Amino acid sequence: MELFSIRPFRETDIDSAIELARNTGLSPWSRSGFHSHLESQESISLKLSHKNAEFAGFLVARFVPGADAERDAELLNIAVDIGFQGLRGGTILMRAFLKDCVETKAHRVWLDVRETNERAIQFYASFGFQTVQKRRAFYSNPVEDAIIMSLDLAQIFGT
Repeated sequence: MELFSIRPFRETDIDSAIELARNTGLSPWSRSGFHSHLESQESISLKLSHKNAEFAGFLVARFVPGADAERDAELLNIAVDIGFQGLRGGTILMRAFLKDCVETKAHRVWLDVRETNERAIQFYASFGFQTVQKRRAFYSNPVEDAIIMSLDLAQIFGT
């Protein structure tokens, strides 16, 4: 039996996602923000379950217009419950997300991450994401710079 499984994130998962975001220090999303995201045709929303927990993590992203009429994706949030970190749940979420991106012919994936979040930066780099630039004072509570990272799916996966 697999430890983790992935399925689409649904409206019934919003309360769990809000609590998990709070517990893991993510920039908060409102209930209406999650609702709007789920209603968008361009959204990608995945839920991670563990054999011992219905809600162990989530990933939300969206497709965005890219350069030269290409389709890109933007990772908005990824979180794994603290009790399940270190068990590769984040890797499973990211692989499922990147598979969706490749299958829908996305060219590049973008994300931003707090400059001091070295663990997340290393996690993204392990998938081939590279630092593109820095945005000054992008985050609040506390104010912090963002590192913008991208992954060229064509170079990595030959799409």
